Amino acid sequence: NYIGGKEEEEVFKAVDLPYIPPELREDRGEIEAGLQNKLPKLLELGEIKGDLHVHSKYSDGAATLSEIAEKARKMGLQWVAVCDHSQSLKVAGGVSVEDLRRKRREIEIFNQSSSDIKLLCGTEVDILNDGSLDYPDEILKELDFVIAAIHTGFKQDEATLTTRMVKAMENPYVHSIAHPTGRIINEREGYSLNLEQVFAKAVQTNTCLEINAYFKRLDLNDILSKTARDKGIKLTIGTDAHILDQMEYLRLGVFVARRGWLEKGDVLNTMSYDQLIHFLKRKK
Repeated sequence: NYIGGKEEEEVFKAVDLPYIPPELREDRGEIEAGLQNKLPKLLELGEIKGDLHVHSKYSDGAATLSEIAEKARKMGLQWVAVCDHSQSLKVAGGVSVEDLRRKRREIEIFNQSSSDIKLLCGTEVDILNDGSLDYPDEILKELDFVIAAIHTGFKQDEATLTTRMVKAMENPYVHSIAHPTGRIINEREGYSLNLEQVFAKAVQTNTCLEINAYFKRLDLNDILSKTARDKGIKLTIGTDAHILDQMEYLRLGVFVARRGWLEKGDVLNTMSYDQLIHFLKRKK
């Protein structure tokens, strides 16, 4: 004799529980949530409208803006935020102010002629050692999307690194923090950060945190994504793609989000282009 029938749903029903998706079966309160009918309606890949972190030939990416747009079209997306490295990160082809403005003009021309795919002019701006940003505010305010990142000084102490990140979030033009813990799976541990302070500042400043979907990062991870969600912080999913095929890693970001209990409303990537632009202007 079997407790349930042929399907998992029947097993849960036999013990008076709603169906609990496999991603939630980690003994993190899912049974209690099920008994209270408070399980999340998990994010679906089909709800994703765009990618919030892609590199182009303007920095160290391999693709032109039009090639990125065509890849997005083939993936059924509606928009992509093109976030190239900022000027001081020379090793990654950091973009000068002049070239950044040229990129912005190219995106404006593209968007005027494209009816289905839109591009956002963004930057992955470096958080410098003193917590200042690698572009001045008069440049950042011209951009659609600003994601700030630590790429240097990994071995600084916890207080210094935390102060750098917190100071970056205080900038009114920073929308999100890229790969917040800095880990690279099987290669590098994350930075020494006081994540309680980081999360608190994200709430205070309405700054999002990224789920970096590149397979070696997956940062934030599922546990920290759930912590952010529980605190009311919005998440962004970015593939950090440097070649076109890496844009397919969006699904990995969705998998992390699902393990973190994230729903459609928790993630900016589910917004239409117009909704996203409206939301991003709220912080400025």
